[in-house]
Amino acid sequence: FKQAPQHEEHHETAAAVLLNPKQTYDHIVATGVAKTQLTLAKQVTQGVLAGFYISFSFMLCMTVGGQISTIQHEHPGIYNLILGSVGFPLGLTIIMVAGADLFTSSCMYMITAWLEGRVASYYVLKNWLVSWWSNLAGCLIMAKLVVWAGLFAPPKNAFPIYLAMKKTSATFGATVVKGIICNWLVNLAVWMANSARDLTGKAVGVYLPVSAFVTLGTEHVIANQFELSLAKMLGSGMSLHTIIGSNWVPATIGNIIGGAFFVGTLYAATYGTLYERMWLRTTQLYIWMVPRRLRDRITDMYDAVYDRLFGWIDWEALTAPPQPLSAGTGGAAPPPPRPPVSQRSLTRALSSTLAETPRRLVTAAVAATRNPPLTPFERKRTSAGLGSDVV
Repeated sequence: FKQAPQHEEHHETAAAVLLNPKQTYDHIVATGVAKTQLTLAKQVTQGVLAGFYISFSFMLCMTVGGQISTIQHEHPGIYNLILGSVGFPLGLTIIMVAGADLFTSSCMYMITAWLEGRVASYYVLKNWLVSWWSNLAGCLIMAKLVVWAGLFAPPKNAFPIYLAMKKTSATFGATVVKGIICNWLVNLAVWMANSARDLTGKAVGVYLPVSAFVTLGTEHVIANQFELSLAKMLGSGMSLHTIIGSNWVPATIGNIIGGAFFVGTLYAATYGTLYERMWLRTTQLYIWMVPRRLRDRITDMYDAVYDRLFGWIDWEALTAPPQPLSAGTGGAAPPPPRPPVSQRSLTRALSSTLAETPRRLVTAAVAATRNPPLTPFERKRTSAGLGSDVV
């Protein structure tokens, strides 16, 4: 007991149950980077699992809310609330806790990592394509299992077929907007689940936005992959062209916009380095596209306009430190004016720029398929989470 530390030497720190928004953003960026480290087999496996979990949630949603036909037309508000509150939050909660690769959440993960310069463009497109098709495979397998099990045998098959007809009857533009609203809410749910450090916090963070998007009747492309496939297997009579062209394509476009722009890009501007990188890329593009002699002429024009507007202000006198009385008043001679740019020299500069264009395009193509080295935080995140949605 004599060697036991004194009371003031004990430093107990409570574990944070909620990350602040900046920490959450850093975790989401690191998750996007971690997804690029997965092998193709692991990514496909996680994508199929995500299709299973979303199918589970839609099955429960249609089994509970979809079978209350008595209030469907008399009290549509209560009906939509039950449809959205019971069932659908299950799938995303399992994905956030157990881990899987869902296309709609990858829209946010990958775009934030790309905007921060941590992921090449090739890996963003690869992840989106692999996760979309893997999710579809999981939904098709689950839909076939449901048919074999007879879970929606007559008369329970009426609601899946009715819902499929309703989803494919909307216009292309309306479905795109519904997809935007849907994935906006879904990725807010993913954001809040990432900020929570315990199971209860993740479940609550997922439940509120997900139940809202289902209640509002928006379009989630992965959920529609299961629902429309199930309706076709149950005998809805819809053609594959109608399913893909009237729902899957516009819903995918809307989900990408909702997750990648309205959540990923806006939060990259809020908590990331989006604006700084935009200014840097704009400057680089200006230097890359405009010949040097033309840039010099633009600089001369800018200086002339600046002198015309503010030349009467003696900035040196205002900002210079006070000089001793014995100091001289002589100054340096003004620099000689630049010679005017001739048409021949401007043509020669443009020709040299065009000659360098193929080399620069090849360099840009190589850079688009090459990721920068992992930071220590990203390396730890990759080894801990294996690229899943678990943070």
